[in-house]
Amino acid sequence: MGLEATRLGRVLKNIRLTRLAGNKTPVRRNGGSSIPIFFQHPSWEVYRLGIMGTTYQRILGLRAIRRYSERSLEAADLRQVLEAARWTGSAKNRQNWSIVVVDDPDQLARLKECAGFGGPLSAAPVALALVQEGAAYEFDIGRMAQNIMLAADDLGLVSCPVTLHKNEEARQVLGIPEGRHCRYAIALGYPGPASQPARAGGRKPLEEIVHRNRYGG
Repeated sequence: MGLEATRLGRVLKNIRLTRLAGNKTPVRRNGGSSIPIFFQHPSWEVYRLGIMGTTYQRILGLRAIRRYSERSLEAADLRQVLEAARWTGSAKNRQNWSIVVVDDPDQLARLKECAGFGGPLSAAPVALALVQEGAAYEFDIGRMAQNIMLAADDLGLVSCPVTLHKNEEARQVLGIPEGRHCRYAIALGYPGPASQPARAGGRKPLEEIVHRNRYGG
């Protein structure tokens, strides 16, 4: 088997088309002709450029998925995701955070009501509520959230970040002591037939978002 065929095989394996697309139906974008979903996926661009680093590929291909299989999350998979979260870096290594694992359906439904768009929380078998302890930086919580989602993807899980806009209500629902905050949660589950991104993804070109030395420079 040639090098190009081997690379393509690795891409197909890693992006798990059946998980992301749910079927082989082409996706229509911007009112134009139908384009197979594979060629819309960021991993195809990675392959086209010959950049095959697994981590890089996973970052470019990560998508928020809002529907899940009814299958319960296996304890070993959950533990590995939590380990990835635990090893997140933080300012001065303070590790000012906690995680509340929510897997009770009634509790997930209550947590859903604390979010403006909380559907994934009640649809998933597990949600991880990210708690800021004391003077924790939201930047560090964001780093943890991304670690969770990347680790989940590596394990064959799908995930979705959710903002808990009613964070005081979330604190009460989860029994979090005063002085601590919970503004974000990650819904986790295994992919099911309907597990596909809400719409085709895309990003602004680098030239539009990158400045040099000064804004606009």
